[in-house]
Amino acid sequence: MLKHSIFFIGGMVLFVVISTLPKHFIKDLTPLLYLLNLLLLFLLNMLQWLHIIEKPARWIDLGGITFQPSEFMKITLILVLAWIFSQKQWTKFQKYLLSSLATAIPVVLILLQPDMGTAAVLVFILLLMSFFSCLGLPYMSLTLILGFLSAFPLKRFFLHEYQLNRLLAFLNPTGDPMGEGWSINQALIAVGSGGLRGKGFLLGTQSKMGFLPNTQYSDFIFAVIAEEWGFLGSATLLLLFSLFFISCFSVLFKASEDFAKLIILGIVSYWFVQLVVNISMNLGLMPVTGLPLPFISYGGTAQIANIAAAGMIYHIHLHQKTVSY
Repeated sequence: MLKHSIFFIGGMVLFVVISTLPKHFIKDLTPLLYLLNLLLLFLLNMLQWLHIIEKPARWIDLGGITFQPSEFMKITLILVLAWIFSQKQWTKFQKYLLSSLATAIPVVLILLQPDMGTAAVLVFILLLMSFFSCLGLPYMSLTLILGFLSAFPLKRFFLHEYQLNRLLAFLNPTGDPMGEGWSINQALIAVGSGGLRGKGFLLGTQSKMGFLPNTQYSDFIFAVIAEEWGFLGSATLLLLFSLFFISCFSVLFKASEDFAKLIILGIVSYWFVQLVVNISMNLGLMPVTGLPLPFISYGGTAQIANIAAAGMIYHIHLHQKTVSY
């Protein structure tokens, strides 16, 4: 709790700094941020290739403090795609090529870590931002077709055995109840046993007695909430997320620049897909992917990245012609 609070305070400091930056500072800094983040991802893979760190190579350790560059890449990719799509002098085809390349490079580097869940989020961000930008449905469809065709020849390089086992466990949770199916079954028991009101704060037996896996504070945090606070608590959490998204869209509708609008669309899309995937895997509706629940799951890098993203939306809000609180 103390460590998580420190990350939260650090994120709030970053929130204030970002929200008070000059109007075009973020746009001017976007290419540099993207290149720095790519360098960190490349460094991780090099350290893994040299056997300095072991698989999965997702974290950089700085004297006991670890951070995950792929979490920052989610926000950085949103910025660079918004920057590409808002360029007036480029054709649609040029924007498509540059945006696809800007997404493909970090996707490959993240798949090599390996981290298929985060790579899928980056692809989803590209698809949704392509749809809402000037490119529209045709280029979005082309991306889906190319991705589908490339998946089969590349699967032997990027699909690992444990990822395949997770998919099989999702399709048949009772097939391996003491192995890969354990997490899904225990999460369902936790959610179902919470009932309407829940068992009470810190009184969840599935989590406190260790039936839920060690990722109960990150991947399976929703199962803990549902067990301790029940259906009412879970519904309240979803209501708060809905109000938060509505607030973000109110800023979007007032934004005057394409770059700002695309940033908000990308960030809200990123939060939404992680919300849906995390809750769905807790309910056994999707395979276990390791994606955290935004602002809720334990994890310092994700927490700071999410708060920084919220700071960018508030930065856009503060630089409109009229400001409402």
